[in-house]
Amino acid sequence: MSTPIRWTFAAIALDSALIALPWIKRHARIYADDDDSYLTEFLVPAAVETVERDTGLRVNPVTAAAELPAGTRSVRLPASPFVSAVVKAVDDDDNETVIAGSTHDGKRPGVLEIPAIASAHKAIRVAVTFGPQPPAPTVRILIATLVAHWFEHPEAVTADGDANEVPLGYQHLVKSLQPFADGVRVVGGE
Repeated sequence: MSTPIRWTFAAIALDSALIALPWIKRHARIYADDDDSYLTEFLVPAAVETVERDTGLRVNPVTAAAELPAGTRSVRLPASPFVSAVVKAVDDDDNETVIAGSTHDGKRPGVLEIPAIASAHKAIRVAVTFGPQPPAPTVRILIATLVAHWFEHPEAVTADGDANEVPLGYQHLVKSLQPFADGVRVVGGE
C-alpha cells in the first residue's frame, strides 16, 4: 500500500472582475445597492464554495504542492481544472533542479505524468496550479443562479408546504460540468 500524498494548498486571490457584482446583480434582478456588502461578503463567497464542492472544479485559483518519493512516474491530481505544473528533482544536498514544463495529455484524466529523471535524486517536488482564469460562463451562471436563489429565498423554499431544492437549471449545469478533470503530462527536461 502506497503512502498517501500530502498536498499543501495555497489560495490565489481571485480578481473580483472575474465574477463581477454588476453582472451577478443583473442576473439576480437585484437593482438596489443597499445589499452589495451582503452579496460580496456572504452570498457570492458561499456560492463559489458550493459550486466548487458540487462540480469538483476550482473557481478560485489555487496552488497545491507535494513532495513525492524518488522515482515517482505519476500522481493523481487533487483538484481540477489543471492550469500548470512545476516539477523539480531534489538531490541529497536539498538542491532543486527543474525537470520540465507541462502540457495536457488527455489520456489519463486527473493524473500528472512525470518523465524519468536521469540524475540521482532523493525526492520530487511538484507545484500545481488549478482553476480557470476567468471562470467559464457556465460556472459564472451557476454562481449567479445560487446568489439569486439565496437572495430571494434566504430560508428553505416551500410550495404548498413541501420543501423544494435549488432550481433545476442549477442541477443541470452542475451535471454538465462533472467530471472535468484534465489529463496532464510533464514533458521535456533540462
